Amino acid sequence: MDKNNPIVRGILELADILKCRSIGEFMVKMVITSFFKTSVLQLAQLMTEHIEQFQNESNRELEAKVKERTAELEQTNQQLRLELDRIQQTQTSLKQYERIVDKTSDCICLLDKNYIYQTANPAYLKLVDKPLEEVIGHSVIEVLGEEMFNQILKPCLDQCLVGEVVQKDSWVNIYAVKKLYIRRTYTPYLDEQNKICGVLLSIQDLTRLKETEDALKHHQELFYLTVQHAPDVFVIYNSERRFQYVNQRTVERTGFPREDFIGYRDEDVYPPEVYSKYLPLLDQTIATKTVQIGEFTLQLPGLEPYMIVIKYVPVLDDHGEIEQILGMTFDISDRKRIEETLRQREAQLKAITDNIPGAIYTYIKRPDGSSFVEYISDGCLEVFGLSAKQIIKNHQLLVQGFNSEDLKKHREKIAHSAVTLTSLFYELRYQMPNGVLKWIAEASRPELRDNGDIAWQGIILDVSDHKKTELELRETSDHLNFLLNYSPVVILSCQPEGNYPITFVSENVKDIVGYEPQIFLEDSAFWIKQIHPDDREQVLTNLATKFTEDFYIHEYRWLKSDGNYSWFLTQLRKIKDEAGNVTEILGYLIEITDRKTLEQELATLLEQETRRSEELTQKNIALEEARREAEIANQAKSEFLANMSHEIRTPMNAILGFTDLLQSVVTDPKAITYLEAIIIGGRTLLALINDILDLSKIEAGKLELNYAPVNLRVLIREIQQIFNYKAIEKGLILNTNIDHELPQTLYIDEMRLRQILFNVVGNALKFTETGYINISAKTQPYFAFNSQKIWLEITVEDTGIGIAQDQQSRIFEAFIQSAGQSNRKYGGTGLGLAITQRLTQMMGGTVLLQSKLGQGSIFTFVFPEVGFSKNQISLGSNFGQDRNLNQFHPSTILVVDDIESNRELIRGYFAESPHLLLFTENGKQAINQAKVNQPDLILLDLRMPEMDGKIVAEHLKQDQQTRHIPIVILTASCESEQLIEIQQFSQGFLLKPVSLTQLVLELKQHLLIKDQRENTNIEEVEKILVFSSLEIGSAAWRELLFKLEQEEEQVWNSLRKTLKTKDLQQFVQRLETWGQQYQYQPLLEYAHTLETQLEAFDWNNIPETVEHFYNIIKTLKFDS
Repeated sequence: MDKNNPIVRGILELADILKCRSIGEFMVKMVITSFFKTSVLQLAQLMTEHIEQFQNESNRELEAKVKERTAELEQTNQQLRLELDRIQQTQTSLKQYERIVDKTSDCICLLDKNYIYQTANPAYLKLVDKPLEEVIGHSVIEVLGEEMFNQILKPCLDQCLVGEVVQKDSWVNIYAVKKLYIRRTYTPYLDEQNKICGVLLSIQDLTRLKETEDALKHHQELFYLTVQHAPDVFVIYNSERRFQYVNQRTVERTGFPREDFIGYRDEDVYPPEVYSKYLPLLDQTIATKTVQIGEFTLQLPGLEPYMIVIKYVPVLDDHGEIEQILGMTFDISDRKRIEETLRQREAQLKAITDNIPGAIYTYIKRPDGSSFVEYISDGCLEVFGLSAKQIIKNHQLLVQGFNSEDLKKHREKIAHSAVTLTSLFYELRYQMPNGVLKWIAEASRPELRDNGDIAWQGIILDVSDHKKTELELRETSDHLNFLLNYSPVVILSCQPEGNYPITFVSENVKDIVGYEPQIFLEDSAFWIKQIHPDDREQVLTNLATKFTEDFYIHEYRWLKSDGNYSWFLTQLRKIKDEAGNVTEILGYLIEITDRKTLEQELATLLEQETRRSEELTQKNIALEEARREAEIANQAKSEFLANMSHEIRTPMNAILGFTDLLQSVVTDPKAITYLEAIIIGGRTLLALINDILDLSKIEAGKLELNYAPVNLRVLIREIQQIFNYKAIEKGLILNTNIDHELPQTLYIDEMRLRQILFNVVGNALKFTETGYINISAKTQPYFAFNSQKIWLEITVEDTGIGIAQDQQSRIFEAFIQSAGQSNRKYGGTGLGLAITQRLTQMMGGTVLLQSKLGQGSIFTFVFPEVGFSKNQISLGSNFGQDRNLNQFHPSTILVVDDIESNRELIRGYFAESPHLLLFTENGKQAINQAKVNQPDLILLDLRMPEMDGKIVAEHLKQDQQTRHIPIVILTASCESEQLIEIQQFSQGFLLKPVSLTQLVLELKQHLLIKDQRENTNIEEVEKILVFSSLEIGSAAWRELLFKLEQEEEQVWNSLRKTLKTKDLQQFVQRLETWGQQYQYQPLLEYAHTLETQLEAFDWNNIPETVEHFYNIIKTLKFDS
């Protein structure tokens, strides 16, 4: 059977499909099957279909296998392409590697297992100093030598051939030429089967690196050695702020061993009072990663405090994070002490400079030829009559006073000194501004500054006396030369031993003793031989034994050339060298024959001097007596002023007091106008009395000004109202003219301005008989320095008698009146205009006068800088004037005053009140009344006959029955010393004249006030309660009340009497702090009101506002 036949092959495959072992079995199955199902034709058709199906499946299998094989071939091709690319890349990399190897500075070579060179790069060839052909194919021994091979290379090569990578660093000598530090790396070289076939040797030249490391190590050792023994503390922290290192000074300074630091933090080592001071600086260094420096005062346990400067330096790693912190501490205690010493010395130097005679100066000359005085001490005023400020501003003022010839020569010396930088000394004549001629000496040293300026620093002295002395010395020198030759005194010198031979004698010896000078020099014993025999031994003995001091005087007789002995006196003085040895004796010889006559003359002169001394003593006694009389007169003056003040204030107390009472009684408009004029005039008179008492303060420049808001229009109208009656009486017209541009409110001293206008307008009325008087005020805003100030001009013009031109400057002098003015007719003390000018000047103003005799005068007051406000400011008290005596519980009040009108005034004040008043006329009655009736308060007059108020108060305070009764002194004295004394024995005082408002304010400090609900406006209380967030009865409420009551007791009781500005400001600050702390609105509003008044100098209202503090406390209590 042909199995290749397609049909047969199909049948076989079909039989296989049907699981038949042979075609026969297949046929039988088919026949059996077809026997039951179909015919032979159908069987043939079925077989054909099976065969076609079989062929289709075979074709599909074949196609699948072809595709699979094709895919495998494509994959193989892809792999071949990738391998080819890899080989190409490898070849490229190999070429790059070869280039790198050729270019690298490392020495590289390849040895086989027999240590024969296979390849070597240029660096290696350069190292061994051989060409390629003498290396490749040659052994290591041939190239490097047997000694190097055996000692250095072979052990490493052998170790490498067994599979180890060997690396060695060492110093080697290359052909004894140079020494290198190299790193040799031996790497096993593998073949394709990964077997070792050789050694790859790499050599790196690490000489520079090694030298750098050695140097770094040396410097590091040196650094640590330096730090270890440094005189300052040095520490190193790690990133966790723990100590890594502390030097020896740290151990010594702290007294702690090194092991107490390492690994610990500052707070583990030091007490809190130490590390708490500087630790924030260290934390700031860590937080900011920047260098921080701080100055501290520390005290370690058991040590004295010391001052240090700490510097922390962060050390950052490559990522900018802190790796370490270096801490350096420098003890600056000595430096601080030195600085303090320098400061003291600088102060001493300044004191010396300011007090040294003459002037210290620095004169500058610039390269362009200009010059100026950079500095000159205050002594220049005495030397030149010019202030330092004047000279520094314009030194030509100084130049103008020098003598022109001297100045020319001086400029030449300046020019020479500038070129040679040599010291300058010169004397010049100088004419003072007052015409006095002086001699001035200048000594200075030039210095060339970096900017090219030449600075002469030196001293200028007034040498007028020196010049005079120099002239006198010159004359004296001439006289001395004359004396040496012509005087009766012989100058001589001799040796200090033997017969004391003469070594020098003046020429005049011949005229005195008749011998030539040469004889004394040639014969060493001549002087001794001429001494009288009776005196010679004594003279020589005294010279040898009594000449123990530096000088010696003796008298003796000496034989002159005429054969006669005369008396001579010799005074000798020893001359010593540096070792103290006597080298020479100097002296003089004088004839004293006429000594008795001279002694008599001396006695006469002594007697005259004694008489003159006694006369001076008598004069001193007279001067002391005159001084005592002056003190007595001055005391009398003070007593007179005090008495005058008391005598005037006493009736003024009645006048102003009763006019105060009449204000609530009088209803007629004209009478009210008169009453207001009385009140205004009375108050002004009181102010003038105070000014008279303060005259000494004005003369000393100690009078204080009180600036406050003032309505100038109102003030001028008041002046017009006061003087208008007098003007009408004299038939004069008193006009006012106020510029409409004048601001509503000015900040100025109202009392002093009122006093100025009173004086000038009063004078105008006094000296004007016909015509008019005009008072005008205007402003010149364009003259002001800024928008907060105005230029104010107030003018008083009259058509009076006028003032002569030659008298216009004198009328402003104290006690001076215009010539021709009849004092009997016009009166006056001559103080008014003097006080007016001084007050104007104190307020920063100027008085201008225009006047012609017989035509009138114009006085203009110019104030160039006056503060102002365009808005109308309320000038009254924020709390009003309290005149209510019914607010107090009914009380018994004892009034003690010897003046009936004063008692009646007090009676009038209390007329409609429920209080019981007791009256006495003297001190004895007062003491008895106080004991019997036990009043709630005593109003005690200070000056009374028999027993004054002070004595009465002392009696009452010493008596157990009356010592508790508060005493308020009524006084007409305003002397500050007496007021201070009054406070020692009383609880308060009132200055006469006493107003009802002042009386009520004082009574508030001593009498009980009725229930607050009776005296407090309900709406105001509700408003206070609304704005107060303080819970009534709370701990905060109790705490605030306690603080305010303490403030009242410790501060307010004295503050309301002294009213010192600084104390008031501190008082306001405390109240504002408490008001904000406790959120108590009434206290805040009160503090703000008082602060505003202080800033505006509102002294009319400040006292009443201060008094209102008592009501603040009452309000707080009422809240409860």
